[in-house]
Amino acid sequence: MDYHQYLLGTKMLSKINNKHIIYCCFIFLLLLTIYPLIIFKYPVLVDYHNHLAGFYIQANIDNDQWLKENYLVKWVAKPYILIEWFGGVLATYFDIYLAGRIVLISGIIFICTGGLLMRKAINGHIDLWICSIFTVIYNFVLYFGFVSYYASSGLALIAMALWIKLRNINYIANILLFSIISTALYFCHLYTLGIYAIFVVGYELGLIKYSNAKLFSSNTAKALSQFLPPFILSVVWWNTLPKSGLVTMYNYGGFITKVVALFSPFAFDFNQNTILFILSILILIFILRLIYPGGISIHNNMKIPLLSLLIVVILMPSSLAGTWGTDFRYPFIFMVLFFISIKFDENNKNATNLRRCLLSIIFIVSSYKIYYVSDMWEKINKQYQEFENAQQYISQGSKVLTIQQDTENLNGFDPRLYDHMPALSIIQRSTFWPLLFTINTPIYPTARTEHIDTANGPNLTLDDLVSNKYRNGDTYGINTKVYWEKWDQDFDFLISIRFNDLSTINLNNLKLKFRGSFFDIYQIIH
Repeated sequence: MDYHQYLLGTKMLSKINNKHIIYCCFIFLLLLTIYPLIIFKYPVLVDYHNHLAGFYIQANIDNDQWLKENYLVKWVAKPYILIEWFGGVLATYFDIYLAGRIVLISGIIFICTGGLLMRKAINGHIDLWICSIFTVIYNFVLYFGFVSYYASSGLALIAMALWIKLRNINYIANILLFSIISTALYFCHLYTLGIYAIFVVGYELGLIKYSNAKLFSSNTAKALSQFLPPFILSVVWWNTLPKSGLVTMYNYGGFITKVVALFSPFAFDFNQNTILFILSILILIFILRLIYPGGISIHNNMKIPLLSLLIVVILMPSSLAGTWGTDFRYPFIFMVLFFISIKFDENNKNATNLRRCLLSIIFIVSSYKIYYVSDMWEKINKQYQEFENAQQYISQGSKVLTIQQDTENLNGFDPRLYDHMPALSIIQRSTFWPLLFTINTPIYPTARTEHIDTANGPNLTLDDLVSNKYRNGDTYGINTKVYWEKWDQDFDFLISIRFNDLSTINLNNLKLKFRGSFFDIYQIIH
């Protein structure tokens, strides 16, 4: 073997070893990220247990007479249902709590896979910088338990990578393949279809700018053609929605709302300690950038897509078309795309040193988030387990109403984390609970329960319960109607989430059945 062959072999071995290091670090951070989802029975996310109950109903309604009396499973061609179907299939074969965690872990795997594929497509090869995406895996979207959007966003990233890789295949094959992909994204979640469409159009515009291509070419036609089937489906679906005047309203939100949305990829729950941690990291990154100037940029073919998405992120209202929290859904995907679009000058020493420092910060931030989430879930899981054990005091198939008396949690956590905890009664006792999502899922109320169901809404207060000003069917919010006018006749049990409030409810038609550390269960005497 001559000297040149030796050098070539050494370089190849070095590349192989580097690739092994990259994938080992990536897999380590992936396992670290899903660790809380493996060890905790209850991932305590705001909307999560509503979705979990929906999975359970799908899997068990044919064998449970009580569920049949309270709910219907009806499949309609509309957005948001594909991930729900996936959860229902898993719940058929696995324990419901395991099935829910598999859905969440799948979402993380989709996001990581999409990130890997996108980095390879944009950068030409995988490097250690891909680990930067783990800083935004635990974000405000996941905190709110937007399960369908979270999992679908990873599929959107995979679809983006496929578009970059396969956009130049045969015209007919391109249109057929990507029409199927965009239609599948429509059924996963309307907002992930939107972010995919923004990316594709932005990417094509970027190629036109940087390659001097014609404004309208066969590639442009292919890019736009794929969205015709989901566009038709969207128009049909929109025209089937109830038009109460509140369904179509939007609210932009104030300055603080927009700031929260922009920081939402980095914060899990906006706890004070978390905010201070984020600010400290941002200051540290700013100082590092001053120490190591130059040598870092954005890949040209991603500048227009990122700019397009940034404009949408800034302009997106807080609620849109009956959907709340629209403004903090896109920033997290924007940050994933931003991270994987960063280009380091390999010949610039400043860029090399900056990347090493940033990678160290990435490992610190990712580890801190896992610790923070695990610590929170460990404390709240004990409360959830107490609540699950107390379900024995609720009769099988009964109708359950919830009020929330107190906004101060025993452990100082966000009280919204308990809003959908009563959905566990559906899993444990096949109950009817009126706040299950029955407009954007395949779950519907039966004729027996339709008059006491609402598509959405917060837990009631005691004042709501005893007031005489509400009438069943009246609309009082987005996709929200009054259902509790005759609560003492229509419902069988009342769950009072009271946190630190030690008092009991003194109403003649309520009988205390169980007193927990932060909730009470009352039987309603008819």
